[in-house]
Amino acid sequence: MLAGQDAPRSHAHHVYIVLEAVKTVALLAGGILLLVAGLTRCCGPWHRDTLTARIQHALALRHLGRLPEAESELGQTMQALSVSLGRFHLDVLRSRAWHGVLLHELGRPDEARAELTAAVEEMTRLLGADHPHTLRHRAHLAGLLRDLGHPDQAQAEYDTALRSAEHVLGAGHPLTTMIRSAAERPVRG
Repeated sequence: MLAGQDAPRSHAHHVYIVLEAVKTVALLAGGILLLVAGLTRCCGPWHRDTLTARIQHALALRHLGRLPEAESELGQTMQALSVSLGRFHLDVLRSRAWHGVLLHELGRPDEARAELTAAVEEMTRLLGADHPHTLRHRAHLAGLLRDLGHPDQAQAEYDTALRSAEHVLGAGHPLTTMIRSAAERPVRG
């Protein structure tokens, strides 16, 4: 018999859900790795599609908690993208911002701050302050600043991102909700 939506859930149920999510991400990561291999054979290792798939693989590794592997893959891919597309291409800037997020998660805050700050500044210059990519990574930068003990700077970044997201995307948009939720999260301790 299935429990209703309001029925209490056991600890085992929650563990099962988490394990299913991890299994799904692991399968996705394996599938992306097969895609990378196929694209490398078909298009070559420097093709934009191959490099984009490598970014997705790195982000899947991040979700699996394999942060050192994810950081290595993303760093290498970012360098290859920079050579093939130029350092101010959107794919390069996005990978640079995600690299900053990974460095933050790896406990390398100074490197993370440099990467995220540079990526957000260039995204603002190229895409505009209200572009969703700029807003997402401005929120990541705000979280880093908060964790580094700069609550006033962090709040200013969150306020800027949230105000723009609400104006451009609307209060109920998933990115707006993510920024609002991140702004309300307590400082890591």
